[in-house]
Amino acid sequence: MYWYQAPTKYAIEAGRTKSKEVKTAKTISMSLSWWALVEQIRAKRGFKNTNECLHFCVYHTAQDEEIEV
Repeated sequence: MYWYQAPTKYAIEAGRTKSKEVKTAKTISMSLSWWALVEQIRAKRGFKNTNECLHFCVYHTAQDEEIEV
């Protein structure tokens, strides 16, 4: 791919580029204390945002439950 064929920053941020990930929108309702725990884990592990933190928690819980290897 040549530099002039690369997608613009705007297109990337808008999600207009082809991606291997499936992106969905879902509202998560949790009490404030649960969100505080998520924020503490995010800060301790140095994740960029809540999505990374939730991915980490779900993935490692799945490994603990031997659902994911």
